Amino acid sequence: MDIAALHQGYSSNIYSTHYQLEALKQQNSKYQQELSVSKEQSSSESQRISILCKEIECRALPLLRDFQKAVNISKPSMFHHRQRLKLQKDKTNQLCCAPFSLPVIF
Repeated sequence: MDIAALHQGYSSNIYSTHYQLEALKQQNSKYQQELSVSKEQSSSESQRISILCKEIECRALPLLRDFQKAVNISKPSMFHHRQRLKLQKDKTNQLCCAPFSLPVIF
């Protein structure tokens, strides 16, 4: 085999490998840029979600406090209502369940 032919084959192989390496570097650079953009978007979305969570919390807490106040206010009236129902039930039971005797007719 001719040395010049071997050298030419070796040379073209090196150039081919060099071009492949350059293409991979460019592709890697492109992927790195895309990754950077993706991280930036993710960070801004995380910040947006955090802001929305705080906004929801700020709006929900007063509503929750109002609800708790309403429940606390209604507790005594519910207790009294239950007591009245129990008394009515007891009276009804006394009236309905009292011993009843029919007069005896001869």
